[in-house]
Amino acid sequence: MKMKRSNLNFVMFTAVMTLAVTSSVFAGFIGVLDGVNGNSTFEDAPAPANVSLYAPGDSADPGTYLWQEIGGVNARVFRDAINSNAALIGSSATTNYTVQLDTGISIEALTDYELTVDLGFYTNTYDPARQFSYNVELGTLNNDVFTQLANGSGSVVQTQHFNIGPSGSVVVTLSTDMVVSGDNLAIRLSRTGGYAPAGTELGRYGGFDNVVLTATPEPATVALLAIGSAICGLRRKK
Repeated sequence: MKMKRSNLNFVMFTAVMTLAVTSSVFAGFIGVLDGVNGNSTFEDAPAPANVSLYAPGDSADPGTYLWQEIGGVNARVFRDAINSNAALIGSSATTNYTVQLDTGISIEALTDYELTVDLGFYTNTYDPARQFSYNVELGTLNNDVFTQLANGSGSVVQTQHFNIGPSGSVVVTLSTDMVVSGDNLAIRLSRTGGYAPAGTELGRYGGFDNVVLTATPEPATVALLAIGSAICGLRRKK
């Protein structure tokens, strides 16, 4: 049976409108990483203060923004009294650590994810030769087992104090296929090493701030949703 031109025009118009609305609704922050907005600024800690993180399974308060430490007690959130900036750093100047966040949001098929993280140094002793190495991972959690799906690693050189701004940033992207596990998305941040000239502390208080995770359905997915919505609307109209 042929579709009348008026009905076809209705389907196409509705599809375009639904596509625009759906894209704007779906593109955005994943979860509420810090309980306030779509990123982890780590600034709910009192100033000045050190906020310890907890290992997975710890019966105590799970820590700031539900970030948990993997394999040790070497990470903390520190907030400065000068301008209230806070960041995730090590328990000592040269400590390596890995922390993890379960977003509580299931991974979706045919979706483009983007994770951005600021990198910097929480120290007043500036040295342009100082740097630390990092690994930022995006993956899923199933029964506390983390599966890495994408990552960004490298090293960042100190340019300023975190109070002024970051010394660098990393962007991790992930595009999912039609079939996904359905497990929760998770983020891991690792400080893996440090370097500095002789006589100074290696990668002194290198750490992370302003963690942002966004998700945008791929255009084909949104288009299919739009056309389906238009057809359903046409049927209701009849």
